[in-house]
Amino acid sequence: MSASTQTGLMDGTYFYRVRSPGGDWSNVIKVVVEHHPLSRAFLFFALGFMLFAALLVTLVIGHRRTAQQPI
Repeated sequence: MSASTQTGLMDGTYFYRVRSPGGDWSNVIKVVVEHHPLSRAFLFFALGFMLFAALLVTLVIGHRRTAQQPI
């Protein structure tokens, strides 16, 4: 079984069919593309930024604590 990915499609309905080399055409497949609303995309971005900031603060604090300890 093979798989395929397409990117950059606008919202809408698309119809596909494929043919193997030297073979017959497949049945028509209907694909409906619906993107996340912009508000959800901004929410995902904000959550990712908060996670990045928390990780960065944790790393900086950990580095400073270990740098201050005598060898």
